[in-house]
Amino acid sequence: MRGTALTGDREVSSDACATEASWGRRSVISLTPPVPVNPGKFTEVRLATVLREKLPNLELSNMQHASAPPPSFDFRNAGNASAHRSEARQMRARPIVPLEEFRSERVSRPPPANGSTGAGRIALAPAESFRASDEMLRDEAQTKLAHSPALQVVCEMMGKLRVMTFDWWTPEFTRQRWSAHARMRWFRDRPDLRQEITASLTGLPATTARHKSPEFQADLMAAVMEAGDVSAPRFEEVFDPRDLVVHGPVSEFWTSFRERMPWHDDGPSHQAFIAWFLRALLAERTCAEEGTRRAILTPLDVRAAIDARVWQTYLPVDVRAAVDEARIRQERSRPRDPYLARHELSIAVPEHIAAHVPLTELTGVFTAAEQAMASEFSAVRTVGRVRSEP
Repeated sequence: MRGTALTGDREVSSDACATEASWGRRSVISLTPPVPVNPGKFTEVRLATVLREKLPNLELSNMQHASAPPPSFDFRNAGNASAHRSEARQMRARPIVPLEEFRSERVSRPPPANGSTGAGRIALAPAESFRASDEMLRDEAQTKLAHSPALQVVCEMMGKLRVMTFDWWTPEFTRQRWSAHARMRWFRDRPDLRQEITASLTGLPATTARHKSPEFQADLMAAVMEAGDVSAPRFEEVFDPRDLVVHGPVSEFWTSFRERMPWHDDGPSHQAFIAWFLRALLAERTCAEEGTRRAILTPLDVRAAIDARVWQTYLPVDVRAAVDEARIRQERSRPRDPYLARHELSIAVPEHIAAHVPLTELTGVFTAAEQAMASEFSAVRTVGRVRSEP
């Protein structure tokens, strides 16, 4: 049943009131407070006609314009057809997003992919983006190291050389051989490492250090070292061997060791170092806390790289006798099982070899190791770029 309602200075039908109330609840058009309508210029029939014919697509439940708050509908201009069409076109042209997915201006929405609206996907703010890219780069570097036995061995070698403090491998030598400028170039695609190293050595605030170029960071480090504010040992401490072998010229590290190692010096420290190195080349355990790896050399490789006459001449008699006795025992108890080089090296351990065989006679072992690692050295590449920074 049709009726009329008196609202202030206007008379509107009950149907129009219901439609107006429905609009106030469900659409983006604001009718609060309502604008008084001149009954002489705008009748209920014309209002119903406009609502049904001109605005059929405004049932936008719980929606809001993303760019700006929507303009209020001006009933005073509703009788003007051209003004009404212009206002309706403006509102339909504005992009809309659900209200529950509306975010603050600090978070940007990524562009839609494959024609989708991109609903539910929010782009990271700058600080969060840096953290995500840093974590991704760290994961890639760890994966690269975990899958390369050659990198792991050279990493262990670099760490061992630091703690041994040989006079032929000093922090002063390594700093001069691989300068700050060279190292920052290695880490060009690792802004997180450059930020940490620069801030640690120079005292530059972390955020400022983050956005500086590798050349600027290297110049600043060189300046503080020339001024005597940072020592060579301190400079080396901030560079993790794992980062050096993953991003740096790992083959140069290996070649420099072989060239500078005094093979003619059979001192106790050198013998201990070579014994450790032989075990590292034979090891099937990674330098990480857990996990295994393919050994660089097998016991047969090590045994074959040492001349048989050198082996028999320099190894102590009791060690060689123990090897022969073990071979005889196994042949009696398990005649079908061969006695292999790994059984022999379980008695003639690397400590015995390094302590009695001249180090110059062990260079063949390291030549065999270099040949075994050559393919991995040539395949070393810089970790993939995630975020490019100046």
